[in-house]
Amino acid sequence: MISDLSGLVAPLSVAEFQKLLCARQPKLVRGNGDGGRYAELLDWRGLMNLVLNGDYPRKRLRLTQRGVPLPSIFYQDDNGPKAAIITQVMETVGSLIFYGIDPYVPAMSRLCAAIADEIGELILGSAIASTGAGGALPVHYDDTDLIVLQVEGSKRWLIEDDPVINPAAGMPFVAGGADPALILDEVLEPGDLLLVPGGYRHRCETLGDRSMHIGFFFYPLTAPRALDLLKRRMLADVADRKPIRFTWAERAEVEASLKRTLMERIDQMSLSDLLADHRLAGM
Repeated sequence: MISDLSGLVAPLSVAEFQKLLCARQPKLVRGNGDGGRYAELLDWRGLMNLVLNGDYPRKRLRLTQRGVPLPSIFYQDDNGPKAAIITQVMETVGSLIFYGIDPYVPAMSRLCAAIADEIGELILGSAIASTGAGGALPVHYDDTDLIVLQVEGSKRWLIEDDPVINPAAGMPFVAGGADPALILDEVLEPGDLLLVPGGYRHRCETLGDRSMHIGFFFYPLTAPRALDLLKRRMLADVADRKPIRFTWAERAEVEASLKRTLMERIDQMSLSDLLADHRLAGM
């Protein structure tokens, strides 16, 4: 069972993987043609059971067909997922998309926690299961780095060149060109690992009857994230939420006081505090 960063990125070393993260270049690492060690984290049957038994929050569940999201009312109601409908879609051409799946899969939850302890980043698990030709999502990019582990079936990945530089949560989407060049066009087989850095527009296509991959998002601490975490702390403080009202004559004094307050709050936060908040707050 994969239990730490070293096990996740093998045959790469941790040092090699961290170098790739810093370089922010896509990287495909071929496995041995066997996704078995990845399936120990989560396999197709376990994923389907998670959905059909209602163990995964229905508000997070996404079902698409040929890359187009289906209305949630079509496949779930107040009683949970409509198993017959989901099964029918997944027997033809469909995709189930899971973000933040790790809390509901013990092996992935332990792995995310272990990696977070090791490198101090927020780590979130994901999974996509698809059937039939086509992909689960249209061309898009993620706002952070992603490791893809191909568990079952084959999937063709197309990654465009000319990425968005240093994307961050909350940024407006930046569209790509009409006829983009590709930096990677490869088919992933079970056991293969793919690093997709944040900002690289990509899409993937299922080949064969069905395909499943799991992913791990690596969210590092950034300056905008630090300010967001500071804001969350200030929102919890009654004094910091006090309205700022003043006359024009008081403007300079109020401005100086506001700057002092903000600087004091920044000075009170240590890097250790920020990293702890970063991991606990989620995205």
